[in-house]
This record gives sequence, structure tokens and C-alpha cells, in this order.
Amino acid sequence: MRMPNARDISDEQQDIFEDAPLDGRVLVTGPPGTGKTVIAFLRAMLLAKKNKKVDVIMYNRVLKRFAQNVGADSRNVSCRTFHSWFYNWWRNLQIENQDEESAELIYLTTPYDRRIEVREKGARWDKNARSWTATQAVINRAPEVFAPWLPDPRDGTPTTRVNKATYDAPEIRKFKPDWDRLIDLYTDAEPEKQKGWGHLIIDEGQDFCNDTYKFLKYASRVSESDSAITVLADDNQRLGEENSTTTQIADLLNIGEDRKFTLSRNFRNTRPIALLARKFYTGLPSGTPDLPDKKGNKPRLVCDANVQQQVEYIARYLRLRGNHEVGVVLPDNKLREQFFSLLTGMLTNYTVQTYDSNDRSTSDSLIFDRQGVVTVLNRQSCKGLEFDVVFLPCLQDYEAEDTDSDTFKMNMYVMCSRARNELIMMSETPAKSDAGAMKYLPVNEPELLELISSRE
Repeated sequence: MRMPNARDISDEQQDIFEDAPLDGRVLVTGPPGTGKTVIAFLRAMLLAKKNKKVDVIMYNRVLKRFAQNVGADSRNVSCRTFHSWFYNWWRNLQIENQDEESAELIYLTTPYDRRIEVREKGARWDKNARSWTATQAVINRAPEVFAPWLPDPRDGTPTTRVNKATYDAPEIRKFKPDWDRLIDLYTDAEPEKQKGWGHLIIDEGQDFCNDTYKFLKYASRVSESDSAITVLADDNQRLGEENSTTTQIADLLNIGEDRKFTLSRNFRNTRPIALLARKFYTGLPSGTPDLPDKKGNKPRLVCDANVQQQVEYIARYLRLRGNHEVGVVLPDNKLREQFFSLLTGMLTNYTVQTYDSNDRSTSDSLIFDRQGVVTVLNRQSCKGLEFDVVFLPCLQDYEAEDTDSDTFKMNMYVMCSRARNELIMMSETPAKSDAGAMKYLPVNEPELLELISSRE
């Protein structure tokens, strides 16, 4: 995505840029490709010029890295994940957190190679004691996980220690804030500690849970300083386990009709890609964007191709067509690693990169908005991104239950709409298969989808 200046934006973007209030709470909705992230950074830059404190907030680390590329010229604008911003903001308030439940921590004997299990259930690493620790309440929530690592008092080692008051945000589990407890602590804090945050601009706002917005609304009312919020969201892209609809966001933040704005023009996709993406629209309030005029090739479906053949097709396609910015989106991490390894060895004229959610530092080196780069991602990390060419291999491996077809269609809508110019889907099965995503594809509509068999 290339960041336009205020003179290059569309009429509807200009209306939002000029008319959306810079105080209080504002909601901007729009389908994929309509320029929500552009509006986020233009708005942030305008606030920064007015010497307002502003933070652009993203849901995950990959999207944050992408947005940092988009907003590279946005001086004095911070771009962070919500967790990074929130935990830092809360800690700086210096509101003490100590209750009976967290008064004592229990030492665990968890070995290094089993650390992920206990960490995911709420255990904390004590760097001074060189040990994993957990409260009794955390242990009680997952006793089967913690049971093998509870200390044996007969060996003479201490089992607990008193936990001193902390300024850290209380959590239900790792990276899961205890929003009710946070409201109580904020309410009881001295007035001088009930500080605000300036202006938050939250992109992909549908990915945040209702309780997040409840807290932000409450804190913005209590704080003495300005605590404005702009949320940019799309119902079509609610892919997480916990999320909010645009209607819920508006209600939870008490946003009136005069502070709601809508984007509808698709700037990203070609018309053929937009037409295919529409097949997965589920009728949600954000709607589908207006069809673009930009011409391009029909999306393709390469069938009857195993993993090796799919990788070879991608490599051959990219060698013959020069440099592009490319996204390869896979159903799961195992396939992501496999495709990354194979493509790295075959595409010597490209930089091949990936993001591993188990190693968050891998997001720091990601390169976006540059030709000659192939980014291999798990589907859960692709939202909000865009590429010249997008490959969707192994469609037969997607879980697509009929009982939750709307959720799956939203996944397909999001993945297809990542492509600016070319969209190529792939499967090990024939075109008319019911495996995974295949039964949802318009294989009988040649005007929408070009079928290619590896057997031909």
C-alpha cells in the first residue's frame, strides 16, 4: 500500500478527513480495500500536526509491521499493537495491583521444553528465581496442565513467595487482561493517576472484544485529560475467536450517527478479483465495496496438484513475470513452514520471508511494500495486508464446516481481497471436490474463475 497525501484521496475519504471530529469517539466502517488504514494515518498525521498525542493501534504484530511501512512518513505518530500500547500505558499510571488471589505465587518445576504449555495457561517467568510461577487461581483453572510441575515440599525447596504490589495490569491469563478488575482499580485510583491517553486510532477494530471497548469508554469518561478514540472496522473481517461487530462498537462507545462514517470505494483489487470476492459476502452491515474499474485477469484455480507441484507452479509463475510483491497464504503453520522452506530454495531471485507466531520477533524483519519479496503466512496473519499477487495453496486442507459456513466464507472473503492484481488458488483435489474450501468456489461460473488442471 502506498500512502497518498491529502490531495490524492477520494471524495469520500476527503469527507471523512475534513468532517470527522478530532475529539471524542468516531467510527469509520468499510469493506476490504476501501482505504481504512489510509484514513487512520492521515488522521494521525493531522492530529500530530496539532501537537496532539496520538497512537495508531493494530491488532497483531504482522499488521503493525505492515502499517509501519505504510505510515513511514508519519512523523510523531506511534504505531503499536494494542497489547504493547495498553500494558505500557497502564504501567505508567502506577496504580498498584495486589489482591488476595495474587498474593502468593507458586514455584513450578516446568522444564524448558514444556514452557509453552504453562505459559499459555497463565504462568509467569520469574527471572530472579529462574523459575516459572503461577497463582493458585491460575493453577485451579488448568490443574491437568500444572499437576506434573507442582513442587514437592518434601525436597526442602520453597513452594511459594509473597508477591509484592505491582503496577502491571491484572490478567485472567497471559495477554488476556482482566477488564472487570481493571475498571475497579481505575475507579479506586487517586484522581491524579486516572490519566488518559490522548487520541487512540484503532485499525481492524472488529478484532477487539467487547470488554476492551467497555473499559476504554469507562476510562475516557473518568480520566481528567483528553481520551479520544477513532475506530476503523469491518464486519466482513471478524475472524478471531473474540471480536466485536461494528454495531456493538458503536453501542459500547456510545457513538452517535453524526460520528459514524462509511467508505465504499474499492481502491485495491481489480474488478475480476472483486467479483470473485463477492461470492463469499455473507450480508454483514459493512457491505461490499463498490466494484472497481481496474482491469485484470480472472482469478485462477489450479487443480489436481500436490504440494510439490503447487510450489513449482508458484516458482515458475514468478520467474516468468518479473518482480512482484507476493503473498502466499496457507491454512496452517505446518504447511506455512513447508512452503517457506521449498520456496526459499527455488526462488533465488526473490527474498522469501515468513512470520512464525511462536517466535514473535520474526515480525520485526518483515519487509512490505517492496517488489521482489514473497511473504509466506498462516491465514490468521494475512488480514489487513495486500500484495500484487496472492497465492492460496492447499484449499482442500481448510476446515469448512457447514454449520459455520458464514465464518468460513468471511475467511475466504478476506484472503481473496488481499490481492491487488492477480489471485491464484490451488488444490490437490479436482475442481468439483467437496474437500475444505473447494465446495464454496464458483467452479461452474467460468466468467468468475479460470480452471487449470495440472494433468493437462
